[in-house]
Amino acid sequence: MQTSRPREGQELAYKALWGRVPYRLLKLFNLEGLGGLVWCAFVQTTIPSVGGMPERASGMVRVTEATKGSGYVVISGENISGTAHLIPEEPSTTETIRKAWIVNSHIDLTTWNEVYYMT
Repeated sequence: MQTSRPREGQELAYKALWGRVPYRLLKLFNLEGLGGLVWCAFVQTTIPSVGGMPERASGMVRVTEATKGSGYVVISGENISGTAHLIPEEPSTTETIRKAWIVNSHIDLTTWNEVYYMT
């Protein structure tokens, strides 16, 4: 999920993230009720480091897991406004828990497909 863009004249929150906060997607699911089918996402919340300013070496923003509350929420699929590639700072093993990620904002889906799915 990402927040909406700021109004004209309003200071841009989270600097390079354009006012949006990346969540780590854990599960997509749907609920059916009286109002019909609703798509939901179970996500891990993140907090931008250094107010969302990119790191000097990589030019990318670093985010860490949220420390307040449980750090996990269920959101409506309608609130998701885009995608972000979160790269773990430490490789995943069965003994480690990821606590920080780099937000890769320098690659788009077309580039990803050209590099990884060349035919």
